[in-house]
Amino acid sequence: RAIENYNSDFSHWSFQKGLEAGDTMNLIYPDDTWRYWDQGSYPGDDWKQRSFDDSNWPEGCATLGYANANICTELSFGTDASNKHLTYLFRLEFNVEDPASWKGLVVDLLRDDGAAVYLNGTQVVVSNLPDNFTFGSEATEGVSGDDELKYYGFPVSSDLLVEGINVLAVEVHQVNAESSDLSFNLGLKAIASEGEGTPEIYYSTQFPLTQIAYS
Repeated sequence: RAIENYNSDFSHWSFQKGLEAGDTMNLIYPDDTWRYWDQGSYPGDDWKQRSFDDSNWPEGCATLGYANANICTELSFGTDASNKHLTYLFRLEFNVEDPASWKGLVVDLLRDDGAAVYLNGTQVVVSNLPDNFTFGSEATEGVSGDDELKYYGFPVSSDLLVEGINVLAVEVHQVNAESSDLSFNLGLKAIASEGEGTPEIYYSTQFPLTQIAYS
């Protein structure tokens, strides 16, 4: 076994040799860093599109929310605890070199209370939200107890992937304006369509990386 020293700033590495059909690879990790909008105002219909400029949005590690033990980034609910923001928006970019390598995707979603997920602007998941929901809609039901830490899995078509930069966008809704807490986290896995002859290396977000060990 050898250890090599590096001076890189990548938070996640995935090294997979000879990927087989049906194997999965993380495109987004559950503790990744997201851009977020917690101001309570609607930034416009384009917020979920790849072309949207989110450079003025703050960013923070997941889990994002407030008043839960698992929170990594604390979000604002506004100035009135009895009239909190109903909806929070999140965006994350990830890179895909060859979309044809993947035959499907799986979204693992933690949401308290309801959420909708968009891949490159197309809605792919709706969970615990009413029909024809809008930015100001309340979630269908409140989430409590162990369900606040539960991940829900959703299959998603890989046909929506593009070569290069992709964007996953999420809106999380509270059940009402007096809701006591909020949580959001998400993982995204890709399912290989066939065996790969070369190693796959994936990275996203940043923190100092100093060593890689291998056998």
